[in-house]
Amino acid sequence: MRAARALAFAALLLAAACSGGAPARTPVLDARRTDLLRGQLASSGRYYFELRLSEAAVILCHSGVEITRYPASELRVGVPRIAGIPRGGAEPWAGEIWSPAALDPPLVVERVRIIPGNEATRPTPDAAGVVPPTLSDLTPVPPSFQIVFPDSRCIQVDLRGEISGKVHARSRLASWWDDFLQGLDVRQPHRVRFRMTMDAKDGAGLYRSFPDSPAFLVVP
Repeated sequence: MRAARALAFAALLLAAACSGGAPARTPVLDARRTDLLRGQLASSGRYYFELRLSEAAVILCHSGVEITRYPASELRVGVPRIAGIPRGGAEPWAGEIWSPAALDPPLVVERVRIIPGNEATRPTPDAAGVVPPTLSDLTPVPPSFQIVFPDSRCIQVDLRGEISGKVHARSRLASWWDDFLQGLDVRQPHRVRFRMTMDAKDGAGLYRSFPDSPAFLVVP
């Protein structure tokens, strides 16, 4: 029994070490390269994001124009650790286009089903019939989600505050469990992970309006 408890405690320490991080530091980045990559994304004809470290914000852009800003109250960056020791190389992550991005859990928009012949859906002088639902009514948002990339990079977003509209059943325990498995080396650890804390309104807006397979550019 004592051995089992000791093993469990050691596993918890490993998982906690894996989830550590430090405040995001602004890297030294060549301005010409940044402009080149921005121009490349602007000419793609698709929506894309900029993760601006100095502003601690995710910016949705299109054709070089800022569309929406999602600020973070906290932004940290970390690499996998085992027993407090950094694991893996310190590959450069700034000044690169991260693509394609995907949400975990994935974005699911619930559809409204209208049954033909149902009198309850018919508009009358006293009732409007079916009231079109809003995006927040159709899209449940988890209190914590990840933006993942094929090269084991990850941006984790933790929401603070009450989420308006539907809430995803997934809890923050799922993120803790992911850290736990990485700490045990059961699941491949992220080479680089940003951890952002956002107000629930901003985080929900980012989740609900997430484009299909967008690119990210991390800039100072």
